[in-house]
Amino acid sequence: MTPELKEILEGLKREYLKNMPDKLALIAKLWKASEIDLLETEFHKLKGTGKTYGLPEISELGLLAEELCTTEPPTRDRAVELALNILTQIHQTRIGGHEFDLHTSSDFLELSQMHQALPK
Repeated sequence: MTPELKEILEGLKREYLKNMPDKLALIAKLWKASEIDLLETEFHKLKGTGKTYGLPEISELGLLAEELCTTEPPTRDRAVELALNILTQIHQTRIGGHEFDLHTSSDFLELSQMHQALPK
C-alpha cells in the first residue's frame, strides 16, 4: 500500500469516527421510538462498514446486534443497550488512537452469550 493510499484510508477512518456520535444518537432514537426495522438496518450498516474503514470490531458487533434485533423485549432492549455501550467504548478508545479488543469487554461477552442463545 502506498503512503498516499494509507493516508487516504486513515482520513476516511477519522471521518467515520468523527461521525460516530451521530450514529449512536440515531440508534438510541430508533430504539426509544421502537423503530425496530430501522434499528436492525442501522446495525446491518455497521456490520458492513466497520471492516471497510479498518474497524473490524464494529462489524463484529453490528452482526450480533442486528441478529439480536429480531428478539423480543427484554432481550432486544438489553442487546441494544449493550451495543450502544460497546460502540461508545469503541469510539472513545479509537478516537484516542488505540485499538479496541471486543473480546476483553464484559458487555461484549454478555452480548455474545445472548447471541449464542438464539435459536438456530
